[in-house]
Amino acid sequence: MSNFPVVRVERVDVRNESVSKIDVWARIKNDSDRQVKVVSWEYLGSMRNESHTLNPGNTVDVMLYSGAPKNYPDQMYIRYEAEHDGGRHYFLARHQAKFDERYNNDTKWYRPSDWMEFQRVDRGN
Repeated sequence: MSNFPVVRVERVDVRNESVSKIDVWARIKNDSDRQVKVVSWEYLGSMRNESHTLNPGNTVDVMLYSGAPKNYPDQMYIRYEAEHDGGRHYFLARHQAKFDERYNNDTKWYRPSDWMEFQRVDRGN
């Protein structure tokens, strides 16, 4: 599959943040001319398998992570499924994440602050 559907993370929100827990949400938009499924994602050591079908132009909000991360990897992966040549085809989008350092009562923690997609990988059928 040489041309991937145009699917992007429009924004990332951190909700319910504290020293002990953060909830990280992403809004994903299908900017392609065909239906795409968001099938799984991995972020902060947590992997979620959920299926969200996006028609062209549609968006979905997904919770990427909820908890107290033990480390702060700088990448997030989202796996998509799209129809191609009459069959299902999978691709993976890798994103670079940036973090802001925060302090609360002398306790250091990190908050996701920015995202940039840097690679799409063909995962086959």
